[in-house]
Amino acid sequence: MTQSISLPDIETLKGMWESPELEPMPLPDGNKMFITRTFDFHDQRWRVRFSGYADGNRRVRLFDGVADGTFDLKDAWDPVPGARAAEFHFSRRLFLVHTWQLARQLNESKAGNGEWAPGLQQDVSQTGALFVPTLAQVATEYDLVAFDKGPHGEMDLYLGDRAHEMNEPHLRPKKRAAWPVRRTA
Repeated sequence: MTQSISLPDIETLKGMWESPELEPMPLPDGNKMFITRTFDFHDQRWRVRFSGYADGNRRVRLFDGVADGTFDLKDAWDPVPGARAAEFHFSRRLFLVHTWQLARQLNESKAGNGEWAPGLQQDVSQTGALFVPTLAQVATEYDLVAFDKGPHGEMDLYLGDRAHEMNEPHLRPKKRAAWPVRRTA
């Protein structure tokens, strides 16, 4: 781990940040899925777009999601050197599946506001979907943001480790996530 550059602020966060590579995520059954994330920050608005894949070669796309809202930056977050506490307030959550198996699961769980089929995006703000909570369950995530230099001097942004929910201030992560997002625009 290299030393952090500076505390993020509204101006230095502005722009688009994308996963430089697929991020492996362990599943409860011991298997892995792989995700990508793209964050957009503009003034005090944010949006994340994420995609999940069954394999590390992006051959089987499982789902896509979008969440957005406003955010607040707080003081330096001492448990993580170079980090600033951040609060991400959610306005909505959207979800889309690419397989009939996931569509069936969402239909059975009554997620969304209609029948699911591959390629059909739905607002799941009120119902949740798979691992995506409702706005009533998680309206704000208490997170962190930190900058670091990438392997070739790029600017990388790290958010907090997502080993547990972050829906209360005392649950703010005590370490940063293993995978950064990198400024692209």
